[in-house]
Amino acid sequence: AAMLYGQVRRWPLEQCARFATAQGSLKCTTPGYKVPAAAEGLRLASTLDVEVTTR
Repeated sequence: AAMLYGQVRRWPLEQCARFATAQGSLKCTTPGYKVPAAAEGLRLASTLDVEVTTR
């Protein structure tokens, strides 16, 4: 869902990947069905690095 959130907003693929990774990580630390706020995910995503590789 977080990846789609970024794609709908036409974010670059790397930004979508960082945000999706951050949201997934935050969800793993939150019990129950609560979804982390987008602002919290964006804050964590800004600290992540993405390595782009091609085949």
